[in-house]
Amino acid sequence: MLILNQVLLEALKQVLIMTRHGTRTPMVGFPNDDSEWQCLQRHLYNFQHNNNPLSSKPALKLVFDVKNNLKGPCFSGQLADQGYQQNIFLSQLWEQLYESVYSNSSIRTTSIERVRLSLSGQLNNVNASIHNAHVANMFTDSTAVNWNCSWISTYKKYLYEHSTYHRQELSALQHRCQLYDNWEGIGDDMKARIAMNVPFPSCLTLEEVNLAMQIQDDQFNLRYFTNPNNMQRTKFIQITIGTYMNDLIQMLQNKTAFHISSAHDTSVGPLAAVLIQGAFGQVGFSSFINLEVWEENGKEYTKVRFRNGPKGDGQYMTQNACGEVVCTKQQVIYWLEKYRVSVKQREEMCRSQFVE
Repeated sequence: MLILNQVLLEALKQVLIMTRHGTRTPMVGFPNDDSEWQCLQRHLYNFQHNNNPLSSKPALKLVFDVKNNLKGPCFSGQLADQGYQQNIFLSQLWEQLYESVYSNSSIRTTSIERVRLSLSGQLNNVNASIHNAHVANMFTDSTAVNWNCSWISTYKKYLYEHSTYHRQELSALQHRCQLYDNWEGIGDDMKARIAMNVPFPSCLTLEEVNLAMQIQDDQFNLRYFTNPNNMQRTKFIQITIGTYMNDLIQMLQNKTAFHISSAHDTSVGPLAAVLIQGAFGQVGFSSFINLEVWEENGKEYTKVRFRNGPKGDGQYMTQNACGEVVCTKQQVIYWLEKYRVSVKQREEMCRSQFVE
């Protein structure tokens, strides 16, 4: 039994999990980079392999007919070996924390390979009766935004232009390294290198590496957590995660006992902005946010367990719904209603005019 906020919570009834995929390689290769990226073939989709690291079934050798920007056997945006192992550890954590609610389970993932394979790792120790992993259409998926959205593009550009962006330093760096038109691309690359123990490019100083990662975190915070214009921030959250609120509310009401949504930082980030207080920068690889429902004397209460990055068990956070660590389930549903939108509404919001 747990006592939080003077509320005795006896029985865990539901847990609704959203995770970011594990460590991956960068989306774009750095020019003139001598670093070699190491990945095992099993983490690429293969018709002769089921992605089980214990399987003895041989995998085909994969030969790419498109240009690979990375030196070595990795492909851009591929789930790294470290990323797969992070999800094996998540599976062990789910078994430790949530085995009592494995019945009445549902699983979903985006269509992106690194996200699907991360989910595969998470299910390694989950002995639930799961028959289907739902994969939505990329244009209607409630956890994966179609970034071809004019309002989002304008919003991001506006925040860049109205924040400390170190333009002169970026211009000098672009001339020297001959790639990337923004700090975020550099920051993303550097975080992948740190996670995979790959050296930084020789054309960057350590100060530039740290600056790129800091600006990436600052921009992530501005978009989701700290923008003082609450109307802009709320609209951005609604576009990025508002359709998922429908799923979340439905699962809470239908009493789905155990659910995993394997997704992206652009899914976990806005969900964290809705559910909990704080500003966390870009949520790290294998981050998770878990909405738990507990019961005491016939009444249902919620707690939110959050972990930023691949280490630890996470911690319980103060919830936005009531300003406490423990809220009632009904308070949370009422709070989620403020952010929920339909797919049609999301499309209309994307086409709407940005107002400063």
